[in-house]
Amino acid sequence: MTLEQLLRLIRAFHIILLSNGSLWAGSTHVPVELKRTAMYYRRELRRRILACEWAVCPAQDLHRNEAYFRNGIVICGACERLEAWIA
Repeated sequence: MTLEQLLRLIRAFHIILLSNGSLWAGSTHVPVELKRTAMYYRRELRRRILACEWAVCPAQDLHRNEAYFRNGIVICGACERLEAWIA
């Protein structure tokens, strides 16, 4: 499974990516293959989360008005502000 396929499935299952690159789904069952693939791409997922890339935004529908381009990559402004506040 590719990283882009993983991200599509994460959105489809309403799974949240944590800042360490792991998955959180509450009480929802996460398929083992998704967990393994997330572990495989953990470093890249973490890099994207810390860069506030739109592809890993947990609330794309709510943050749609906050998206903007930076160096050809779509960034979530809401996640960016939240990341700065948390860090």
